[in-house]
Order: sequence, then C-alpha cells, then structure tokens
Amino acid sequence: MDLTNTTKFELALALLATDVGGTLAGAKVRLFINDALPVPASVVGDFDPATYTGHADKTITWLTPSIADDGHVEVIGTVPEFRPTDAVTPNTVFGAIIIDAGPVMLLGGRFDDAPLPMESALDSIVITVRYRPDDQSIAVVVS
Repeated sequence: MDLTNTTKFELALALLATDVGGTLAGAKVRLFINDALPVPASVVGDFDPATYTGHADKTITWLTPSIADDGHVEVIGTVPEFRPTDAVTPNTVFGAIIIDAGPVMLLGGRFDDAPLPMESALDSIVITVRYRPDDQSIAVVVS
C-alpha cells in the first residue's frame, strides 16, 4: 500500500528541514566562477568561489512554510543580493552552490544563461530558493 502525505505532515517536514537544527537551517549560497557542472558527487572544492570586490557567501533566511499557488507545500528562502562594490576585480559567474556550516555542499547548479557578469556595482544577482518537502526538491530563481 502506498501512503499519501497530508498537508499537515508536509508543513511539519518543511519546518523540520529549515528550522534551527534542520539540514537547511543556516545554509548559505556561494557563487562560483569556474566553468563547472555540479553533479551528485560534487564537493565544495570543485567550485572556485567568486572573487569580485564585496563578494561573500549569503545566508538563506527561510520564511514560514506555506502552500504555493499550485497546492504544494513549500518554504521560500530569501537571499541577500549579490553585487560588486566596485569594478576592481571583475568576475564572470557560472552558477551557485548551497552549503551548510561544514562547509558541505548540499546542492548546486549552473545559471541558465551562464556566465553572468559581475564586473561593477551596476551588476547584480538576486536569488530566491524554494524548498518543497513532497518531492524533496529545491528550485532556485535567479534575477
């Protein structure tokens, strides 16, 4: 017999993963500048972090679990904007990885239009993370 998750159970799973002590609690987004493709066996060392002036890993702030327009339970993670503070050390960014405090790589992906320029204070990358416990998926929206 296959069991069906209830919405209440999925909301509890979402909170468990993103609340204090959860796998995704305190997770950070790191931009990478080498032309690499994340795969299941990837580790943090496979990806060269961005070096533009002002770059730092950004901590994901998880909102309260909710039900999306399509009926799936999800948790939205907000990430502070990535923006160079000057044009001294320009980079081209191929993608992002999500790491825990270890730092251990949890997830990673290349940007659809990679590489993206991070060459001056006029460039910006804004990332929103969506975690869905029903299929254990994480989607990233980049703008």
